[in-house]
Amino acid sequence: MYEDRGDYIVTITADIQSLEPGHRLSFLEVNCSEIGGDVLRFHGHLQSASIIWQGLEYKAWPIQLAGFERTSDARQPSPTLTVGDINGTITALCIALDDLVGAKVFRRRTLAKYLDAINFPVDQVASNQRFATGDGATQAYQLVGPDSLPVVRDVNVSAIRRSDWQGDRLLYPTPRTNQFINSQNFSASGWQRSLLSVSSDPSMASPNPDDAGGVQRLIPSTASGAHYLDQHATYDAGRKATRYGFFKAGSLNLIELRVYGTPTNSYSGILVDLKTGQYKTIGNGTYERTYWVTGLRDGWWEIGQTVAFPADTGTDHIFRAIVWTGTLDAPTQMYAGDGVGYLYHWAQHCELGDVAGAYIPTAGAAKAVTDYALASDGVVQFASAPARSSALTWSGSGVAGNNPTADPNEKWPDEQWRIEQKSDEQPGVQVEFTLSSPLDFGGQQVPARQMVGMCQARYRGPECGYTAMVFFDKNDKPVSDPALDRCSQKISGCECRFGVNNPLPWGGFLCDTLS
Repeated sequence: MYEDRGDYIVTITADIQSLEPGHRLSFLEVNCSEIGGDVLRFHGHLQSASIIWQGLEYKAWPIQLAGFERTSDARQPSPTLTVGDINGTITALCIALDDLVGAKVFRRRTLAKYLDAINFPVDQVASNQRFATGDGATQAYQLVGPDSLPVVRDVNVSAIRRSDWQGDRLLYPTPRTNQFINSQNFSASGWQRSLLSVSSDPSMASPNPDDAGGVQRLIPSTASGAHYLDQHATYDAGRKATRYGFFKAGSLNLIELRVYGTPTNSYSGILVDLKTGQYKTIGNGTYERTYWVTGLRDGWWEIGQTVAFPADTGTDHIFRAIVWTGTLDAPTQMYAGDGVGYLYHWAQHCELGDVAGAYIPTAGAAKAVTDYALASDGVVQFASAPARSSALTWSGSGVAGNNPTADPNEKWPDEQWRIEQKSDEQPGVQVEFTLSSPLDFGGQQVPARQMVGMCQARYRGPECGYTAMVFFDKNDKPVSDPALDRCSQKISGCECRFGVNNPLPWGGFLCDTLS
């Protein structure tokens, strides 16, 4: 049977009418799913490797097709399919699936010039190669190599990076966890505040261009003392933790990010002037640390440090943000605020280990995120849509395809057949099958009569022939009222009117042919 596509092969028709149309390829799909098997795809060309057509893999296999032709007759051709019985594979299938009788066979044909691009492989080696630009909505992107070709096979990625509002960050294919809860809501549970109030400022934009808001003001109270907020995290003594937050100067401009070990007489802090980005380090006891201050858009700063306390004796650790007054050269931690002055704070992030991964927003619980998942065809699925204008880069290697004329729509109409019977078998050599078309009715004209279990004749009409004045209702019960006279359309309706042993003019059909 041939697929009817009115718009098909406009280009391929022109090709076959040219002097050099190109190499014609045939592909065979044997669909055994309706008889309890799998879908098998083969090609019988000299190429020993698989050929990809319309995204599907057709494996090299010795096959021979014969007797295919077009016809408008009722009797359809019966072509043959001969398949090499390598290692007895086809013989085994015949035993398991009753000689494959009833399996669908699809014959697909095209020209070599239209094959999928991956059939023409090009090795790609990438080093911080840009493959996409984020739009704030799309989560999946295709890797692209230095030749601007999609990398779709044998993909080996050593690094995927994202450069966005947070700077250039290495992304991870394994889970990372932000240990802080309510990472953008400092008046919610998880955060403790001392001599400090928090209020939202919806008019202030956050450093993330795709964030809807959530910026808050940290306002020291009029009481005298240290003004701060903090959150506890529990992890093994002596282990490293990496914490950072986002801050911006308001009427106040000094912020310290401090981490306490256990006991709390060991701590490490970094004090930053949010107007200039200059900083000084603060600490006590024994600790190991690295730290950074990174300028972001519109006066925002990312402030962070990785710290460990080798002398820890407990697992409770305090991560504190302290609002200072004065100047970086002469700062004051203990003071009475005016209840009005403030600085801006947007979010905080804390991971165990020395990884400063991309920010993960949380609500009422710590949240684990796998930054991306890489599919075998080179598609990168991000956990969240990369921000607008963010640059996505990768390093590694893979194989791209290069065929400018690839077009899965350029083909001859697909042909559909069914395996009628196994006509010959030489175990270990070959097996031959006879095919039939779904339109093969053995010369019978269509449409054939339908099988119907109810009489099709009009009651008391010429086909029915019943004219007596004896009446029966729809349940074949005798009645005296002509208004209740109905035929049940069943054989019993004829029997009560014409007699059980007499010829019955019943107009149903219990079979579709007479033999």
